[in-house]
Amino acid sequence: MRRQRKKWRFWLDPAGIALIYWSVGLLWILLSDHLLMQAGVDPVTLTRWQMAKGLLFVTLSALLLYGLMQMGRRLLREQTERLKKSEANYRLLFEHNPRPMWVYDLETLRFLAVNRAAVVLYGYSPEEFRRMTILDIRPEEDRPKVAASAWAPRGAFKHSGPWRHLTKDGRLLEVEIDSHLIEWEGRPAVLVLVQDVTERNRIARENARYREGLERLLEVSRQLMGETTDCDRLQAELVKTVRQIVPSAEAVLLWMRRGDRFVLAQKDGGPETLKPGFSLPLTADLMARLETVDTLDPVEAAALQARTVPALRDLKAALVAPIRTDHTLEGVICADSFTRADAFAPYERALLQSLAALASVTLQNARLFTQLRRLSRQLLVAHEEERRRIARELHDEVGALLTSAQLCLGMAQTECRRRSRHWRRTCRKPVR
Repeated sequence: MRRQRKKWRFWLDPAGIALIYWSVGLLWILLSDHLLMQAGVDPVTLTRWQMAKGLLFVTLSALLLYGLMQMGRRLLREQTERLKKSEANYRLLFEHNPRPMWVYDLETLRFLAVNRAAVVLYGYSPEEFRRMTILDIRPEEDRPKVAASAWAPRGAFKHSGPWRHLTKDGRLLEVEIDSHLIEWEGRPAVLVLVQDVTERNRIARENARYREGLERLLEVSRQLMGETTDCDRLQAELVKTVRQIVPSAEAVLLWMRRGDRFVLAQKDGGPETLKPGFSLPLTADLMARLETVDTLDPVEAAALQARTVPALRDLKAALVAPIRTDHTLEGVICADSFTRADAFAPYERALLQSLAALASVTLQNARLFTQLRRLSRQLLVAHEEERRRIARELHDEVGALLTSAQLCLGMAQTECRRRSRHWRRTCRKPVR
């Protein structure tokens, strides 16, 4: 089928038509003259036949040329329609592709065409794109590397990335690029297909940080569970750990309950006017808010702190995790941001809540250890007092008994000596 199409196209090409015309004309002249000479006609008749033969040749050649040209015209029209249809399909694929695409000049790096997805993602109109180069959507520090990569020797297909792109509103995108060498209006160009991997990379980074935070929590739990500690040391360790698992926090505040008040036990960062020891009356309204503080989003939690503590009026976002022991609210851990309302990621809330749960268990263990140590001290004091009481009793009662026994033994010894002397004197008298 392909061979037939090629042959058909050849006979409809200008060279093919000229070859056909030359072949038919040559055969016509040679054969017709030969036939007339073989017929033996006279010169006058021969002249007439040659004139008729010429007219017939011109007519037949005109008809042949007309037929060939009509066939070529029809084939050209079909090819043009197929080309238009192919271009329309290509433009449809280009324009409606869900991934951003563009074509840029390989020499000047200027945009030649962009699709709708690129216009939507980057915020520039098609006219604005055509006045720009591919370097204009890159950060200043990345442009030398981009230019070197664009002009470097390459194959027809190339995958590269990740790259950083800038949108019209200043957002930074992370993308991967598939590019193909093409020809655009007679000039070398590159067709680019863009894959936005900003969200994918963000999730990957958050997952990595989440794993690091979990490993840190596991390390802290082993450290706190494997050794005895007091409440003050536990509070300092909590603030230090929050800094490590929530690095975007600009301040870390630890509020602990002291009777009917909430006291700032530890802090790292934050306003200088807010110092450890600052206390708040534990009103019913504040208590009700603190009971549901773990369900608040960062902006609402920041607004609650700003209303409660005037020094935190500039707070933009906050992550809050309550510390509960035996269903009793014992304290609150706050990670605060004063610059961005979207400073915290969802995984950071989960890490902070896990740390608060660990703090609850560790705080209870620390209190139990403190109570056990106090009971042990009381037991030692009781044992010492008992030993002293027994010593006093031994000194007073048993000592008196021993003294009395000693006196009795002394008196008995004296009596025995006296009787012994009397017996000896009695035994020495003669019997009459």
